[in-house]
Amino acid sequence: VSIRRVDDMRLRAALIKAVAFTISQQDQKSGGWRYKKFQEGDVSMLGWQLMSLKSAEIAGVNLPESVRAKMEDFLDSVRQGKSGGLFGYRRNVVAGGRNSEPVTPTMTAEALFCRQMLGFPRESDANAESIAYLMRNTPRLSGMNYYYWYYGTLAMYQHGGQPWKDWNGIVRDTLVNQQVQTGPMTGTWDPTDEWGRYGGRLYSTALATLTLEVYYRLLPLYRMNETTDAVP
Repeated sequence: VSIRRVDDMRLRAALIKAVAFTISQQDQKSGGWRYKKFQEGDVSMLGWQLMSLKSAEIAGVNLPESVRAKMEDFLDSVRQGKSGGLFGYRRNVVAGGRNSEPVTPTMTAEALFCRQMLGFPRESDANAESIAYLMRNTPRLSGMNYYYWYYGTLAMYQHGGQPWKDWNGIVRDTLVNQQVQTGPMTGTWDPTDEWGRYGGRLYSTALATLTLEVYYRLLPLYRMNETTDAVP
């Protein structure tokens, strides 16, 4: 897998503007992103913003260390679990013995992928806790969630090893079997998962396709981090 650099001046100028805008929306206190500027962040928004920033970095745009440090602080503030490897949607507040943000497989998968993009060590108690939790919640038709399956596949692929092989066998076969085989919608995926009623067929098909493409499009980040040198 080759690493594409941005060498067209017009493209590079647009990319730098996009990166600058994304950074300008980061909450300076929590270190995350949300739907309005400077709102306390959530894990879902962090994942999408960090993925865009990581893509820019791979293309040769340096990110300020302060931005990276704030993202790490955000992840540290929302982590749960015995080893800090479990995550809910936002920062958890315990009131009356109840958690405001219960741990979910989706947010744990997304946070794990965020840690991988930020270069956290592969072998850690937190990662082991994340992987074990996700493997207890592998993709199944009774709980269809293409958003989860996408981030779970990203994280598992980056982690590698037997957990990835087991996860991939399940998600690959499940997605292929759900693809529409006949009629005018052949090749698409029905919007029958948790978020399909909001995103529709385009959403379901896009995420299913992206999930199946993960290991064709992406170099494992633990290797990429060793070989990529961003330029000013």
